[in-house]
Amino acid sequence: MDYKHDTGYTDCAHINTRNHRSTRWNSNYGAVCLCKKCHRRFTLFPLEWGDFLRREFGDPWYDEAKRLSWETRKFTKAEQKEIAAHYMAEEERIKQLRADGVQGYIKLVSYD
Repeated sequence: MDYKHDTGYTDCAHINTRNHRSTRWNSNYGAVCLCKKCHRRFTLFPLEWGDFLRREFGDPWYDEAKRLSWETRKFTKAEQKEIAAHYMAEEERIKQLRADGVQGYIKLVSYD
């Protein structure tokens, strides 16, 4: 990218659109954290997004993410509520770790 990252603000960037419910909440193939500027850029330039994902995670991972995104998966309202509560708690856990001074990669505990 040809601009500075905005390290103060991060976004959850879904690998495939949120409409792909089979991977929407999948911790391995659902989303990555990007700065807001990168997220905006990749939203406007989806081919660059695909190139970025292949470069960062590799072709086999990218191909599996695409394959899984096309599987049919329906969640009940209760499951959706439970999943949302889990990830909100995970967000708070990670924020607390950062506030406590933890740096670097923090593993997200998946719902699945």
